[in-house]
Amino acid sequence: MRKTHVVLATLALAASASASIDLFFTSSADGTGLTNPARAFDPTTDVQMDASGTPPPYALNGAAGVNGTPTIAAGSGEWAYVWLKFNGERDNLKVEGMHVGVVAPTGGVTDMAWYVMDDLNGAHGSKRWDGPYTPASDPEYRQNPQICSGTASAGLRNVSDSSYDWNLYDRVSRTYLLGAVRFAPGHYDAELYVDPGAFITEDIGHPVLNVGSAHITPEPASTLLLGLASLLLRRR
Repeated sequence: MRKTHVVLATLALAASASASIDLFFTSSADGTGLTNPARAFDPTTDVQMDASGTPPPYALNGAAGVNGTPTIAAGSGEWAYVWLKFNGERDNLKVEGMHVGVVAPTGGVTDMAWYVMDDLNGAHGSKRWDGPYTPASDPEYRQNPQICSGTASAGLRNVSDSSYDWNLYDRVSRTYLLGAVRFAPGHYDAELYVDPGAFITEDIGHPVLNVGSAHITPEPASTLLLGLASLLLRRR
């Protein structure tokens, strides 16, 4: 099957024209993502209680919006979160499967985690994706690309009530946190991709998909600007 790459700059135009499902990056420095960032690169707790407890191991610290192409200062410890947003799709639509990954130069992706949200032993009695995983490293959910199936599990559902809040879902913005990606420092672009033939929803077949990208840098833009200013002052 042919993979489709869609530049994020086209996302806003497509979203205004029709319903879509949007996948995009944000920087961990933005303040959104997991409430416990130490869990960012753990796909699951391995005890089937990912969404239970006070506080739960996995919970949202606010949901991100699509906001251009973010810059990830990999050399300063930043990483990228990966999100999925239902944009104008009908209520209760469920994503049952997808083939998703990250395109970057060789060696660019150094770590990755796709959140399983397995709460079968917890208060919610459900999990996001089907299939087993192997504690403690959970390699089945560190793949690039990653095949996710939610046919028999919760999957990702576009709801307006609180029934999916446990599943790293913000019902106001209709946005799910999917996982995290760590990049090697450098100057390059990385791009999300999905296989449109393997992106399955309950009833509409293959929806319109908009897929985003990110700029990877060694350090924050503010640090680079300060360094440049210092160099110019020394030359005077």
